[in-house]
Amino acid sequence: MSARAAAAILGALTVALATPLVLASQASAATVPTTPHPPAAALPVGSSHAGAALRPVIAPTRRSYYVDCAATTDGNGTLSRPWNSLIDANAHTYHAGEALRLMRGTTCTGTLSPKGSGSAAAPFTISDYGTSSARAVVDGDGAPNAVYLYNEQFIQLTNLEITDQAAPGTNRRGVEVVAQDIGAARNYLLSHLYVHDIRGDTTKGSDGSAGIDFEVHGTTTPTWFDGVVIQDDTVDDVDRSGITEWSTWGNDAAVNDPTDMPEPRHPTRGLVIQGNTLHRIGGDGIVVIDADNSLVQYNTLAGFHLEPTGYDAGIWPWDADGTVFQYNDVSGGAGTNDGMAFDVDQGTAGTVYQYNYSHDNDGGFMLFCNADGSTSDAVVRYNISQDDSYRGFENCSGAVSGMRVYNNTLYIGPGVTQTVVNENNTTPREVSFSNNIVVKSGSGSASFNLRSGGYTFHHNDFVNLGGLPSDPGGTTADPAFCDPGDAGGIRGATGYRLCAGSPVAGIGAAVRGNGGRDYFGVAVSPTAAPNIGASAAAPSAGAPNLLPDGGLEAGNLNGWSTRGATAAQDPAAHSGAYDLSLNAPSGGAATAEYTVTGLQPNTAYRYTGWVRTTGAPTWLGVKNHGGAQVSASTTATGWTRLSAPFTTGAGDTSATVFCYLPSAGRSSCDDLSVTAGG
Repeated sequence: MSARAAAAILGALTVALATPLVLASQASAATVPTTPHPPAAALPVGSSHAGAALRPVIAPTRRSYYVDCAATTDGNGTLSRPWNSLIDANAHTYHAGEALRLMRGTTCTGTLSPKGSGSAAAPFTISDYGTSSARAVVDGDGAPNAVYLYNEQFIQLTNLEITDQAAPGTNRRGVEVVAQDIGAARNYLLSHLYVHDIRGDTTKGSDGSAGIDFEVHGTTTPTWFDGVVIQDDTVDDVDRSGITEWSTWGNDAAVNDPTDMPEPRHPTRGLVIQGNTLHRIGGDGIVVIDADNSLVQYNTLAGFHLEPTGYDAGIWPWDADGTVFQYNDVSGGAGTNDGMAFDVDQGTAGTVYQYNYSHDNDGGFMLFCNADGSTSDAVVRYNISQDDSYRGFENCSGAVSGMRVYNNTLYIGPGVTQTVVNENNTTPREVSFSNNIVVKSGSGSASFNLRSGGYTFHHNDFVNLGGLPSDPGGTTADPAFCDPGDAGGIRGATGYRLCAGSPVAGIGAAVRGNGGRDYFGVAVSPTAAPNIGASAAAPSAGAPNLLPDGGLEAGNLNGWSTRGATAAQDPAAHSGAYDLSLNAPSGGAATAEYTVTGLQPNTAYRYTGWVRTTGAPTWLGVKNHGGAQVSASTTATGWTRLSAPFTTGAGDTSATVFCYLPSAGRSSCDDLSVTAGG
């Protein structure tokens, strides 16, 4: 491992356990300006990202200036006589501890571009005032930027609504912060902003449109940002990038970009992007560029690459060492150029992706990308991917080295097709792939396309996949997830815990330096054999099954109402020796029904089971429970898990569950269950 990579990994592990409380006034090249917060293990998945504990401390304001763009007359900037346009607000020079406040419920048009900086002890604050329930709005009205800060620092920008949708198609930013030829530009907080409808061009790169953008310009004085927190903002409907930053002083030899300034390198330091929500982004979601030891966590990105004019991914770094991406929920990537949730890209070393949830992305889960530079020493661990299409792990044309992929869970549900690892060329690679679960369920297919020989596999669980590679210590057994396929979000992924009888418990390979915890916050030993997959907890019994003999192991259908159905001995049963066999003749149907009693009124339950067909649609469903019939179906020839949630009525204490084959053919149902909890 190179010294650069080692330093990046050390920085990544350090920043992963720190979150800012106070914006720092000074930061050396070797430190991130943060103060400790509770370690990741203390923050359960789905919790607030530590809530108020992460709010930066705001110093008392010495003097405030006021803008009310609805006022009929222009004043002097006082509360009783506010300015009535951004022209006055931009003409004034502000000092440490002062504040510029915009009236809630009013809209100011043009660019907000105030002059002046704060200090470490007394930042310059740009915020709102008033009692209206509506936000204070800055509408760029077709200008290149709605909010523009140039060579100011120690800034806190909060609680504003920002838009710029007139004259669409030109270069456009919601918030642009620029530092040029000033050395270290320190301490920025952007929080609780609502940035939306930034109707810009779709140019990819430093000149592209964006919701929030930090840029370092200049060629005479080395310049970099030192302490940037972008937190709890909402970014909606942006034509290019959601949140990004870059620098002319990135100059990393691993990038091989001739347009960068020469060494020494001056990357952004102390960048934290956390707790933000992004919807409907035209290109990339969140991109960390020319920054070292950054922390990107607890963000939700839903919908990106929606205006595909190039290659876009969800959340990723470029020319950035030691970036930690954790607790992010990414979905809705459109198209396959690139369209995946995450990407370890060129010019990076020591990137860590952990505890993230990726789902329903057209382009897949993860990209390892290098063209003509260097990409090395990344870790991808304890993430969950549900129903990501096209590819699980994609590879660009260049070489990558020192990539470690372990203890992830990929679930590829009915109707989804994926190449689990895709290599379109034979470029040498170095990727270790271990302790991962990859399950294909239902219609569609999943397989491997391996060409370089650089992927090595061991101790994985590959279920219903084609083209399997050599996988010493691995298995193809069903992992016995408690409730796969229905996560719905990072908070709901508990269905990927292991339930009783899981064959992958305790059969993985121990990993030193494994981060110390799994996706769910359970401690992971560095020496004991772990579970395979993203859950390290001992298999649980789960909720009790209220359906007697759901595995049909008694070899009979006592208590069932049947037509063309038997409990059949089957060497290919989903588990055990027996399953429920449906045999429908030409022009007929086959069914088996069971009435479950002893249920509670007004209570959520779930009916689940595994179904295999010869191609005829087969249904699992629930009726007579006090509500509308619910059901799910499959035509898959391999065992496919179906699920039907239902809620009993106000006076109902029973429900009838069924397996139903409505047309000629044969099907099998097995491991049926009714459990409380929906």
